[in-house]
Amino acid sequence: MPLRHLRGSFAAADYVVLGRDTFFREFSSRFLERNVQGMLALRAANPINLVRLMSPYFSRIDLAAELYDRLLFGKTTYAELHPDRRPFLIVNATNMANGAGFEFTQEPFDFLGSDLRSVPVARAVAASSAFPFLLSPVTVWSYPGPYSERLRADVARALDDRETNLSRYRWARNMQDFTTRDAKYIHLLDGGLADNIGARPIINAFARERGFVRRRMNNDQVRRFVVLLVNAKTAPAEHLTRRPHSPGIISVARTVTSTPMDNFSTDTVELMQRMVTDDEKAQRAITDCNAHLAACVPPQKPLPTLTAVRGCVIELSFEGLDPAARDELLNYPTSFSLSDAQVRKLIAAGPEILRRSQDFQRLLRGLRGEPSIGQGVGETDRCS
Repeated sequence: MPLRHLRGSFAAADYVVLGRDTFFREFSSRFLERNVQGMLALRAANPINLVRLMSPYFSRIDLAAELYDRLLFGKTTYAELHPDRRPFLIVNATNMANGAGFEFTQEPFDFLGSDLRSVPVARAVAASSAFPFLLSPVTVWSYPGPYSERLRADVARALDDRETNLSRYRWARNMQDFTTRDAKYIHLLDGGLADNIGARPIINAFARERGFVRRRMNNDQVRRFVVLLVNAKTAPAEHLTRRPHSPGIISVARTVTSTPMDNFSTDTVELMQRMVTDDEKAQRAITDCNAHLAACVPPQKPLPTLTAVRGCVIELSFEGLDPAARDELLNYPTSFSLSDAQVRKLIAAGPEILRRSQDFQRLLRGLRGEPSIGQGVGETDRCS
């Protein structure tokens, strides 16, 4: 069974840890071209590690984190990644207890009474790739204390907001679940189980008043809000429709842990596009309304003004390629072991997908200050 949906967090974390130039120079040889899947199997079969695995406090995911450290991260911890540093890294996992997303940012660790700075980056990446049945969960401990016993004001308000803002209420309930006066252990699995393309943290940061995106927008620090969503889904399991007998347990396990994620990703992309578009329209409406009031009845003091933030959400996937290339790449397993030829084709597909993306090309023209190209039937001016 191939390991699917695992590479995004590796690339993102290594980009932040190593920096742009080193990442593009070394990531392929250090990770993509290595048989990481085979290396994991060899480490698990090592007699010394077999003894270590007998401990209830050491598991296969710990072996994986050690390997990731050796290959990519060099024992880097979050203490070396300052929260104001750009780019800002968010690694996502899934809370096994309730299926909710878990972000490796300081906010959930505040509610756990813990400090993210002590966490190795490799351990966060291991949690994000702890695919069920193949790798064991990563466990995060809580440390009950004065902070974890009281709810922050915005969480308390959100708990009273269930009927008008359900997503905000669910976020607050998840944070509330972390607060405890007793020891609590959060077991984390692959982040794709809750959000396969990692968009939910951005949606939350955009929607919540204390989210890092919304804070910067409210302080006029953002003029354009651009999200590139890389959807690395693979082809559907068409072979299942060609057999009269019921699929076996392996096929069932593969389907129930991957197909729902792909379907949910489409809904997530559409949700983010609507949110960004509606927010821009609302800002423009408020500005136009204030201008109209000022023209009719001169105000005694200046009315607040808003600068409408141009929003742009771009989904990038193999679907944007020619049919032949698309079908070939969609049938690659998202595995820890790919051939050199497969790696080269995947890397080459990136620029081609960007070149063919109409939204991305409109964004580039807008950033260069070039006028929008006339729209045809069904086309929009989004991202321009």
